[in-house]
Amino acid sequence: MAEMVGERTVICLVHHWTRLTRTGDRAEYQHKEREAGGYTATTFGEDDQLLRTEHEALA
Repeated sequence: MAEMVGERTVICLVHHWTRLTRTGDRAEYQHKEREAGGYTATTFGEDDQLLRTEHEALA
């Protein structure tokens, strides 16, 4: 995924968090997005950018 991104921001847009967990493993999706430098956002304005920031601080 990361090699396809280039300089663009990666955002996985979902209607709500339940939608993401219904279609697979939410943690796995979020991990792949973080590796690509992106994050998940909902149509209600929620996102997991803080998780990405904390993950980068630990790396």
